[in-house]
Amino acid sequence: TYGGTGTVTATATSGLAVTFSTTSPACTVNASSGLVTAVTTGTCVIAANQGGDATYAPAPQVTLSITIGIASQTISFGPAPALAVGGSGNLTATSDKGLTPVTLTSATPAVCSVSSNTVNGLSTGTCTIQANQAGNANVTAASASLSFGIGGGFQTLLFGLVPSIAVGGTGTFTATSDKGLTPVTLSSTTPSVCSISAGTVSGLAVGACTIQATQAGSG
Repeated sequence: TYGGTGTVTATATSGLAVTFSTTSPACTVNASSGLVTAVTTGTCVIAANQGGDATYAPAPQVTLSITIGIASQTISFGPAPALAVGGSGNLTATSDKGLTPVTLTSATPAVCSVSSNTVNGLSTGTCTIQANQAGNANVTAASASLSFGIGGGFQTLLFGLVPSIAVGGTGTFTATSDKGLTPVTLSSTTPSVCSISAGTVSGLAVGACTIQATQAGSG
């Protein structure tokens, strides 16, 4: 097949060394060793020659026809990226025949997307990426797939401005998720100093007021 090698042999009844040649564009041949290399699909014609010597006349040339078939290719992936929801990472795929481009697509578009070689995590689950190479006149088309997990993403809670409160006074306090998730629940971990209800903090006693913000996350 295309890209492959093999060796042809021929002998003369005289015992003299035989040399090889070809004019075929489908292959090349080493004149002395008979090593044939397939360089394209088609018919490879190898000629065996013996020019004779002082004792023997030249031998009639003989030929051998070899059909060079289309080769197959294998697609290999690089390491799978470690991704969480909202994250992105690089993924590569190559052909063992060096053909390009190798195109990547997502077979699980609800879980992940891919643009060029960048994979984006969209939701938790199993992300499956399909790699395709179209082949050419000498090499068949090929495809392969790679599956890996998308983990849960992380969020950060951000507080608004801290109110200035005296005993008996109130102030407004907010907290939000950088991922936009709601609700963000506020509670006081110092109930003898302060309380909070619907974002309003009430000062109960002199001291340090600590407010805890909690967001339950999602899938």
